[in-house]
Amino acid sequence: MSYSGVTGFLRQGLVGLSFFVVEHQPSLSGILLGFLTYKPQLGVLFPLALLASRNWATATSPGLAGAAAAAFGYRG
Repeated sequence: MSYSGVTGFLRQGLVGLSFFVVEHQPSLSGILLGFLTYKPQLGVLFPLALLASRNWATATSPGLAGAAAAAFGYRG
């Protein structure tokens, strides 16, 4: 059994739901986008795109990345 598409469904679900609620619940949208930090390139890409559009729903992404680094250690 192959699990190659599982993270793709998770990623698209997080992105789609966060863009769906960004206008009415920006904090929830930021939390959902913050969960994308499990893939580092997406954890940086989407907050930069939202900051460029002057949408401030992205404050949780650096916070979740910092919490993960504090919990598991930083290997740079």
